[in-house]
Amino acid sequence: MDAFNDLPQVRLISIERLEENKGQLAGVPENPRTIQDDKFALLKQDIIDYPEFLKYNPLKVYQLDNGNFIVLCGNMRFLALTEIGIKAIPCVVIDADTPTDKLKAYAMLDNNGFGEYDWGKLKSGGWGDDEQLTAWGIDLPDDWNVPADGGDEGDNGDNDSYSRKVVAPTYEPSGKMPTFGEMYDTTKRDALITEIDKADIPDEVREFLREAARRHTVFNYAKIADYYAQAPAKIQDLMERSALVIIDFDKAIEGGYITLTKDLANAYRIERDITDEDPLTESDISDDYDEE
Repeated sequence: MDAFNDLPQVRLISIERLEENKGQLAGVPENPRTIQDDKFALLKQDIIDYPEFLKYNPLKVYQLDNGNFIVLCGNMRFLALTEIGIKAIPCVVIDADTPTDKLKAYAMLDNNGFGEYDWGKLKSGGWGDDEQLTAWGIDLPDDWNVPADGGDEGDNGDNDSYSRKVVAPTYEPSGKMPTFGEMYDTTKRDALITEIDKADIPDEVREFLREAARRHTVFNYAKIADYYAQAPAKIQDLMERSALVIIDFDKAIEGGYITLTKDLANAYRIERDITDEDPLTESDISDDYDEE
């Protein structure tokens, strides 16, 4: 194909000369892509773990009249690289005579994935365990850990659409002691607090919103598990009580991290074939766990 006769070279471009696509190029709309906080944290970690991948998958940019370059393909990576502190980024510069219709097409094609995962091949093909796949940003299906035969079935032999079984994520410590910076990300929390502090609002509202913003701290539970496995007993106890790790589900219930509503309690009565007329209370369930 003639399009391959003059292949562009990958260039290292200073991050100060790169601009996020905010619609500043005539004919090309603002980048429509967004990313959730947890995925953004994973993206940053993947760049840290595999920086060399950028030379094989560079950003695609177009030079503006001011001499800077607008990022058309790779805006999320650009933002992640900016926060990480990378000074120069591998880029491919799109030809200056490229029409805007093609520039828009390139941006859309770069973001779209036309294929789908064959979950069976992904699971049994040696690509990695659940933790590794999730770290690469793959959203595993809800039935990922359900046996191929469908698991337990009811007495009538029918497969229920929903399962009452709750599968908690588990992490196998790697033996490496992580830094504190690897265990949590405060990017969104800090941005919210900065905006709250600048807002013209009453002090009591500001304080409330500052406390609420702390919920947006993103925790890396795989790294937390690594730290927990090597921490002193007192720190381990405090981490358990903070629900950073759950070692004993009965203690979690007792501590209030898993709340049973009346509806769940009634479902529990049916499960245990309890026929007394009085409604089952949470203390009844707690006593039942103690007996087992």
